Amino acid sequence: MSLVALQKIRFPEFNRNIVIDENPALIVDSTNLCYDIIFGANFLDKCGITLDYENHQVQWMEYTIPLYNASKFFLSNYYTSILAPPELESEHDFIDNPVVDTFATRILDVEYKQANIHNFAFNQHHLLLDQCQDLFNILNKHKKLFDGSLGVYPHKKVHIVLKPGAKPMHHRAYPVPYVHHQTFKKKLDHMVKLGILAPCGASEWVSPAFIIPKKDGHIRQITDLCSLNKAIICKQCPLRIITDMLDRISGYKFFTKLDISMQCYTFELDEPSKELCVIVTPLGKYKYKCLPMGLKCAPDFAQQVMEEVLQDVNNIGIYLDNIGAFSFTWEHHMLLLDKIHHRLPVVSP
Repeated sequence: MSLVALQKIRFPEFNRNIVIDENPALIVDSTNLCYDIIFGANFLDKCGITLDYENHQVQWMEYTIPLYNASKFFLSNYYTSILAPPELESEHDFIDNPVVDTFATRILDVEYKQANIHNFAFNQHHLLLDQCQDLFNILNKHKKLFDGSLGVYPHKKVHIVLKPGAKPMHHRAYPVPYVHHQTFKKKLDHMVKLGILAPCGASEWVSPAFIIPKKDGHIRQITDLCSLNKAIICKQCPLRIITDMLDRISGYKFFTKLDISMQCYTFELDEPSKELCVIVTPLGKYKYKCLPMGLKCAPDFAQQVMEEVLQDVNNIGIYLDNIGAFSFTWEHHMLLLDKIHHRLPVVSP
């Protein structure tokens, strides 16, 4: 018998994304045991796992699964169903099948909507009614910024510089659960419509892309740019330290944080750089026309542009796609927000 540490423990029947970092375990060499691993009462209690024998179910956080009869685990077809993705006839079968939830998380279709400026302004319940009206007037004055479309920064394009002797890398597509193909296709089609992507044929550089769910259940596309990032030369633009920005302005009474939605996609790539930013999916190949999120040089370029756009505006802090506006009076705050929104360039692609 020996003591070991089990690391990165997952219970995919509950949720495949939750990881228990570590737990001690004893290894017993015996031919009389029927199970590969046994978790004791102390472990279950520490993790908050409840065995509900009355209702024949197991509960962990907000997840509940059936309490199976032990004989089920000795059937070979049970392990086959767990280890291999099942064949399903319909999406309904997928959503309601507990085995499939081990392999795929439900992902909602992507949504891009025009912001409801009126509701936003008048739902700021910490403000007086007159202040809500002032805020609405400022936002409505710059309503083009909130129409749900994607603008393009018009003054500079991104040029990617490769290290001398960099060798092109061409990766294969990552597998994506078939049930997510339609959602992934909608995402890709929408990015083509917005001018972010364009269908692509043969290319030297190719990076794989896939999708994951956001916290709200909607879709986020991820591109694995590791190989390309290793070959890129970056021009450094130091990022601000958030605590330093807050320390600079003490005693302020009003603060607003602005988030530049899809900021990277507002920066166009030049033609040579587009040939480097090619992605492959099970649904085809595409090349980025705009700066991809996750590219090594993206934060430096974005920070540089934002500082150039707002270089002579005081009482603000800039961190990539976030702008913090600080004011001592309400009147100054409205003028400051108006000035910031006026500086943000909006050019339709």
